[in-house]
Amino acid sequence: MPAEAPSVAFLDSNVLIYALGCDAAKKAVAVALLESEAVISTQVLGEIANVMRRKLGFTPQQADEVVADMIRRLDVVLIAPQTILSALQLAQRYSLSHFDAQIVASALEAGCEVLYSEDMQAGQVFDDRLRVVNPFATQAC
Repeated sequence: MPAEAPSVAFLDSNVLIYALGCDAAKKAVAVALLESEAVISTQVLGEIANVMRRKLGFTPQQADEVVADMIRRLDVVLIAPQTILSALQLAQRYSLSHFDAQIVASALEAGCEVLYSEDMQAGQVFDDRLRVVNPFATQAC
């Protein structure tokens, strides 16, 4: 994680999943980001719940508890109709999948400056104001 984290950062679900995993180095980075002032979307919550249940073997009750904790800790933005329309435009402009574009649209709508994601291209800048950072990259740890 960068030494000086920006005040407004959006966390992609792939980053938060590491907070629940066994990789100690990635878990430490993810937990630190989870404890920072950060933004996620309702899409991220749904993706996390799905991965917990289908891939990580969490019970429905365990998934409920983790998702509820993230809702308490983080600023959660809603996926609104305008978010989806913005995502469609972003997907076309930047050649993104719809769901990645929806993450970007949510981050832009929330006024975020940084999008922490392991899956998107590190260093990419959207609309001249949102930069993708891979918090697990060698230079970021």
